[in-house]
Formats: sequence, structure tokens, C-alpha cells
Amino acid sequence: MRTPITLCAVLVVLPLLAQTPRIRVYFSQDTDPTVSEGTLAISLGQAMDDTIEAYIDRARYTIDVAVYNANDYSIIYALNDARDRGVQVRYITEGAQTNSALPALDPAIPVLERTDGQGSGMHNKFMSIDADHQDLAWTWVGSPNWTQNGLFEDYNNMVFIQDQQLALAYRAEFEEMWGSSGPQPSAANSRFGAEKTDNTPHSFDVDGVLVECYFSPSDGTTARIVDAVQYAQHSVHAALFSFTNSSIGDALLAADALPGCTVRMDLEAPLDPGTEGWYLASNGVDVATHGTDEVQLHHKFAVIDAGTPDDPLVITGSHNWTNFAETINDENILVIHDATVANLFLQEWSARRNDVVGFREGTDAPRVEVWPQPAADLLQVRLPAALQGGTLRLFDAMGRTVRTWNGPGALHSLAVHELSPGVYTLLCADGPARLARTVIIGR
Repeated sequence: MRTPITLCAVLVVLPLLAQTPRIRVYFSQDTDPTVSEGTLAISLGQAMDDTIEAYIDRARYTIDVAVYNANDYSIIYALNDARDRGVQVRYITEGAQTNSALPALDPAIPVLERTDGQGSGMHNKFMSIDADHQDLAWTWVGSPNWTQNGLFEDYNNMVFIQDQQLALAYRAEFEEMWGSSGPQPSAANSRFGAEKTDNTPHSFDVDGVLVECYFSPSDGTTARIVDAVQYAQHSVHAALFSFTNSSIGDALLAADALPGCTVRMDLEAPLDPGTEGWYLASNGVDVATHGTDEVQLHHKFAVIDAGTPDDPLVITGSHNWTNFAETINDENILVIHDATVANLFLQEWSARRNDVVGFREGTDAPRVEVWPQPAADLLQVRLPAALQGGTLRLFDAMGRTVRTWNGPGALHSLAVHELSPGVYTLLCADGPARLARTVIIGR
């Protein structure tokens, strides 16, 4: 049975974020509310694993997991609990990784490892849940591995989508690697990397939102990224862990040269001579590196034409913009054509850019401190001098104001005992000065 987790009750009510409740977006760290267009992005902080577990806990029939690496035991225990209540669980991972939590997986749950040692191997991070059932089918896609760093420290994102056709597409990709449609894998029929075929649909209508999905290396994922960049009319904001693909680099440089279009990029890797980041920066593109930041930028996303009527979209998933991701690794991306989702990712991009070029957390930076986390009855707040005469507003997961407090002073004790358990955002504002913190309420 699963070991009790302190925050497991936090996500009894699952946040609904996009303009459709069937698309839900989450980030691992605090985002920037100053660029919000009305819906605040949700930063889960220490509740990343709890959120994944909440969707596992609702599964009734099947769970198919493809995750590069796992050392978080609580998610593994959630899969064991699912198996105990009769859910069929299948698991694919990369054999070159230690996967230190997998020995805790129920031995009755079959595991298939990619073992050819090429590239990063099975680098996916996705999960297809209850794909045979229209009202129950969910797909999880994201950038975090199921590791302590990936879930609690690195900058990452994840998206949950309720759509049966998308869940079936991800299951088809899973079963191509699995080698069978049954509960046990078939090593003889299993296909990884360049052996795979383009055998899934790519376009889905989720409550009027166009969602595309592509798998690497069979589906021409890089070409789809290039196409999206080439159609940019106003802006491209990208946050990437690794970037070595020159085709995408050329497309970004061409987009930045268009009248009225700006490309801004954040990279984890340093701008060493010869790299794509260096190539873009040396040609005048706005590129910032997070190499000296204490937290790893593990994202693989781009936001195109956010805040405009010209098809704002987001590209996200496991696919780094690299040659290995295009030709060798098992990867996936989503392309989500939605203004609200684009703005949510822009809030994340803006916060990460501020990490390296704006105010940083530290002795010289303004900071809002909140405790305890989770809060049950009272939430304590300490404000910096710039915010001590302003207003405190608490937003729920749908962006609605649920509490407002006014009053001068540095220390505030806020009553939250009447609020439902969940993840909230506290916005502290005094004139143009604004800072936000994620708040978790749980009992």
C-alpha cells in the first residue's frame, strides 16, 4: 500500500485552468502573474507528484506509462494501489537509467525497458489513462521525469487532457513500443527509435481547441516545430533544456528577422561557440542562459504569438530541440492552439526570464514569505517594504478571487479555515508593485 503523503489531500478538487476544463496546465515553480490575461497559471511546488497521483487514483481500467526515469516512490505506490483495485498497469522506461524507485513497483506490473543504448533512448514522459472509455480517458504529457529533481526542484511543466481520441493515440504509440496490445510486452514485436512508424492521427478537437500530437522519430516532429515557427507573426518565446537542431535555429533566426516579430529564448546550456544558442545570440536574437542559475531549466516548450488573434499556440512535451530527439530517441510533443494556454505558458516563460535578468530571490530582492505550507486555519504572510500598504488577494484554481485583505504592515495572519483544500495563488499588490506566491491549503 502507498505510504501516506502529507499533501495527498490537497488535490481532492483538481484545478481547472484553460478555457476548457478538459485541458489542465501545471508548472513546478512560481510563475509571473504580471503578464496574466485573466487566468493565473498554477504553480504546484511540492504538490507535483500529488497531482500525478490524483489522476492515477481516478483510473478505473487501464494505465499505460512511458517515463524515462523514476525515483519518486509515492507515484510508484499509486500505481501499485491502482493494480490492487483491478486496474491494468503497463510500464515502459529507459534501461540505461537507474530508475531506483522501480524495484518498489508491484511485481505483477510488467515493465519493458529500451536497452539498445542509443541516444537518450526511451525519453518520453507520458501516461494514457482509461483510453477505451470516452468520459474517463485522460492523457498526461510533460517535461518532468518522475524524479525528486524533476518534480520538486527543476523548472518543468505538465498538461493533462481529457479526450479519448488523444488517449488512444498515445496508447497506440505505447503499444508500438510494447510490441503487443495485451497485458504483457512482446520483445520480438517491440519497436523503439527509428524502427517505429507514423501510425497515429495528429489532430484532435478538444472542446473546440485544436490539439496536435507528434511522436519522434517517426512523425517528423522537428518539421512540425519548424512549421509553427515559420508561421509566427508576432513573437516566439522558448524555454529549452537542450538545443542543437540547426533547422529549428534557422527558422527562429528567420522569424526574428520578420518585421514586427521578436524571438526570445531561454536555455539551460551556456552559449558556447558553435551551439545553436550562440548562433542565434551572435545574430542578434535575444537569448538568455540559465547555466549559472541554481535550478535547472528542464522545459522543452515554445509559445508562439501569445496575446494576439493570430493562432496563439504552445509546443510542449519531452522532445528537446536536438538531433538525437529527432532521429533516435522516443519522444512526443503536443501543439495546443489556445490563447489561454499560450498565456499560461507565457507566465512561466516570463518568470524564468526574470530569474536570470530581473529580480532574483535573495537578500537584495523583494520577497513574499508564506507559512505554513500547507495551511489549515491561518496563513502567515510577511511582506517586503514595497508591498506593506497594499492589498492581498487569494485566487482559486479557476482564477476567481476568493478572499481579499487590506491593511498596512509587514506581518499578516489570514484566516483560511473556510476554504476548500487545494492549490491557490496569493497576489500581493501595492500600486505597480506586484508579487505572487503559490499557497497550499490542506487538512
